[in-house]
Amino acid sequence: MRRTLIASMAVSLAALAGCAGTISPPSVAPPTSIGVACPTISPLARAGCPGISIESPNFTCGGAGKMAVALSPITGGGTRFVVQLPNGSVLTGTVMPYNAICEHGRPGRIGVKLGVVYTGDQETETAANGVTRPCIVRSKAEFTQFETEDPELSRFVWSIKDRVHQAIDDAVINQVFVTQLFVTPGSSSLPGRCARWSTL
Repeated sequence: MRRTLIASMAVSLAALAGCAGTISPPSVAPPTSIGVACPTISPLARAGCPGISIESPNFTCGGAGKMAVALSPITGGGTRFVVQLPNGSVLTGTVMPYNAICEHGRPGRIGVKLGVVYTGDQETETAANGVTRPCIVRSKAEFTQFETEDPELSRFVWSIKDRVHQAIDDAVINQVFVTQLFVTPGSSSLPGRCARWSTL
């Protein structure tokens, strides 16, 4: 009996040997995850020649058909948003190619298979007219997938990725932030990015 007790105490002391300090609960609750409809995306204008424009772009989210969003507070006020567009999401639209002298070619339908992990910080900004509104002050978009079989599109990957990034900035403010924190039915869309926006 005594040997058993001594052995039990030795095991307990060995388990505690690597521990120091006290255990306390986390000061911030874990982020709340929500499912939100795929973001809308505005037409991609031609930036130069040669180049492309994309009309009527549309997102279809992979997986469950929604983007997953986690929210958490940031120091100094505001909210951090971590958004995931699952791999297998698809961007479609009508692409118009332009040659070196800006003559347009034949339009065609395109499809890009992609996945994105987005991180953005929301704060507020006061416009010249005195109206204070929520906006994204800094953000980044890391692509976990980007596949296209269209050689025209492969030359303009950066432009397409940038527009997808901005579409998520807009979606966070107009589809996620407004819906979750204050409801303004029928109000017009807000610009997603603050005037002082920067990349994370």
